[in-house]
Amino acid sequence: METDGQYPKKIYIMAWGDKIDQFDFKQGENLVVSVDLESREYNGRWYTDVKTWKVSRADATAGKKTSII
Repeated sequence: METDGQYPKKIYIMAWGDKIDQFDFKQGENLVVSVDLESREYNGRWYTDVKTWKVSRADATAGKKTSII
Protein backbone atom coordinates (compact mmCIF):
# COMPACT_ATOMS: atom_id res chain seq x y z
CA MET A 1 0.00 0.00 0.00
CA GLU A 2 1.03 3.63 -0.33
CA THR A 3 0.10 6.43 2.07
CA ASP A 4 -1.34 9.79 1.03
CA GLY A 5 0.27 13.08 1.90
CA GLN A 6 3.12 15.34 0.89
CA TYR A 7 5.66 12.51 1.27
CA PRO A 8 3.88 9.22 0.38
CA LYS A 9 5.34 6.03 1.86
CA LYS A 10 5.12 2.54 0.39
CA ILE A 11 4.35 -0.09 3.05
CA TYR A 12 4.25 -3.87 2.79
CA ILE A 13 1.27 -5.27 4.74
CA MET A 14 0.35 -8.82 5.72
CA ALA A 15 -3.13 -10.34 5.58
CA TRP A 16 -3.43 -13.96 6.63
CA GLY A 17 -5.96 -16.78 6.47
CA ASP A 18 -9.37 -15.88 5.11
CA LYS A 19 -8.69 -12.17 5.67
CA ILE A 20 -7.30 -11.66 2.16
CA ASP A 21 -10.59 -12.77 0.57
CA GLN A 22 -12.63 -10.79 3.10
CA PHE A 23 -10.86 -7.50 2.26
CA ASP A 24 -11.36 -7.82 -1.54
CA PHE A 25 -9.34 -4.70 -2.35
CA LYS A 26 -8.23 -3.71 -5.83
CA GLN A 27 -5.18 -1.85 -7.11
CA GLY A 28 -5.72 1.92 -7.03
CA GLU A 29 -8.53 1.90 -4.42
CA ASN A 30 -8.43 4.39 -1.54
CA LEU A 31 -8.74 2.52 1.76
CA VAL A 32 -8.59 2.99 5.51
CA VAL A 33 -6.33 0.23 6.89
CA SER A 34 -6.05 -0.78 10.57
CA VAL A 35 -2.83 -2.60 11.43
CA ASP A 36 -0.92 -4.15 14.32
CA LEU A 37 2.82 -3.44 14.40
CA GLU A 38 5.09 -6.06 15.92
CA SER A 39 8.90 -6.07 16.14
CA ARG A 40 11.11 -8.90 17.28
CA GLU A 41 14.83 -9.56 17.57
CA TYR A 42 16.43 -12.64 16.02
CA ASN A 43 20.19 -13.26 15.99
CA GLY A 44 20.97 -9.61 16.71
CA ARG A 45 18.72 -8.22 13.97
CA TRP A 46 15.30 -6.64 14.31
CA TYR A 47 12.30 -7.52 12.13
CA THR A 48 8.97 -5.71 11.98
CA ASP A 49 5.61 -7.07 10.77
CA VAL A 50 2.67 -4.89 9.69
CA LYS A 51 -0.38 -7.13 10.13
CA THR A 52 -3.66 -5.92 8.66
CA TRP A 53 -6.78 -6.69 10.70
CA LYS A 54 -9.37 -4.30 9.22
CA VAL A 55 -9.80 -2.65 5.83
CA SER A 56 -12.63 -0.37 4.74
CA ARG A 57 -13.25 1.80 1.71
CA ALA A 58 -12.08 5.39 2.25
CA ASP A 59 -15.34 6.85 0.94
CA ALA A 60 -17.29 4.94 3.62
CA THR A 61 -15.18 6.15 6.59
CA ALA A 62 -13.21 9.19 7.70
CA GLY A 63 -9.52 9.13 8.49
CA LYS A 64 -6.09 8.64 6.97
CA LYS A 65 -6.24 7.17 3.48
CA THR A 66 -3.89 4.73 1.80
CA SER A 67 -3.82 3.43 -1.74
CA ILE A 68 -3.14 -0.15 -2.79
CA ILE A 69 -0.30 -0.23 -5.33
